[in-house]
Amino acid sequence: MNKVMKYIIEIVILLLIALAAFYGITKINTSVTRNTKKEVLVTFEAQNATEDLLAKVAIGDKITDNAKTTYLGTVTKLSENRPHLRKVENYEKKAYVQAPVEGYFCKDITVSVMADITDSAIMVGETELKIGYTIPIISEKYLLNCIITDLEIKE
Repeated sequence: MNKVMKYIIEIVILLLIALAAFYGITKINTSVTRNTKKEVLVTFEAQNATEDLLAKVAIGDKITDNAKTTYLGTVTKLSENRPHLRKVENYEKKAYVQAPVEGYFCKDITVSVMADITDSAIMVGETELKIGYTIPIISEKYLLNCIITDLEIKE
């Protein structure tokens, strides 16, 4: 009788191990392991910078994520400087309005990046690229705090 109980307990334990292994394998997201490398045009909006600093940005600059030291790519397109806007209170209208900040400007910087693309993320090394993320970008001449405003995946 002891041998029968021992075999039953061993079979139950093996079934539990097999069930746990099957559950673990089916929960693996296959899109994370099956990625492809594609060119992505990332548009960064450099905000709250002086005109002299934005003048240093040039097409062909090599850009790196300053926080994670990940090389991103090269600048391919630049927009014109525009005034940096900040929300301020208008006491007469009793509302908040967008007002330009004197001496500070914004500029769109488009960077060509080779990124790993999955169903759930666009990654360059350790840097995840999503619209709205703030990334400090650095080159040999400048450091700018930027927000990602657009991602265009090239086919």
